[in-house]
Amino acid sequence: MRKIHVLYAGMHTKQFSFSKKQRKKIPYILSLRRLVYSKGVDLLIKAFANLEECYSRMQLWIAGSGPEKKKLMALAKELRIERRVRFLGDVSLQRAVTLLRQAELTVVPSRSEGGGLVNIEAQAVGCPLVASKAGGIPEYTKDKKTALLHIINDAHDLRIKVEKLLQDDELRNSLIKNGIKFAQKFDWRNMCPKYISLYNKVSSKKNYYSFRALSPLSRALWRFLQK
Repeated sequence: MRKIHVLYAGMHTKQFSFSKKQRKKIPYILSLRRLVYSKGVDLLIKAFANLEECYSRMQLWIAGSGPEKKKLMALAKELRIERRVRFLGDVSLQRAVTLLRQAELTVVPSRSEGGGLVNIEAQAVGCPLVASKAGGIPEYTKDKKTALLHIINDAHDLRIKVEKLLQDDELRNSLIKNGIKFAQKFDWRNMCPKYISLYNKVSSKKNYYSFRALSPLSRALWRFLQK
């Protein structure tokens, strides 16, 4: 059986640690997503519409753009929560960090996902996270330790997880603390040596010239290793 090497996406965690939490007038749940069907933002809107009455002041802020925007706006109107749902459009990295830092929690309700770097970004910021069990997300989080994971394509289970995180301060604080520590594993300072090690192993093969680099980073590393 051939051994498969897995390398995770990396990030500069310092970029997600400079924003300080400030007081805000309106509490909100954040969705930082491309607005396409696979990202499951419609599931979040449905779950949000069914939150307990005590969260009637809570808003849902959706940052991102995509072909599903009009459908999602129509869904919010159909569920009579359009006044509590804000569509922010695309946001800068600095704005995204601030939004994550200020949010009550963020939700990544994907129906399918390679891994979702936003999960690591949220944990690095210290934003409580609810995400689905789709694809590689469980590898970018630790269920019940750094995030709460919900059943894929299940708005009801998503609502339950969101309410649990809103109600349980001890759990929130635990997830935040563990999440910040866990995110450090994906910092480029820790990831780069692993990338270089794998490229060195590949370059030692006799047929290494058949290797095809698919990204600018891969091509740069490959040229460096061939010197």
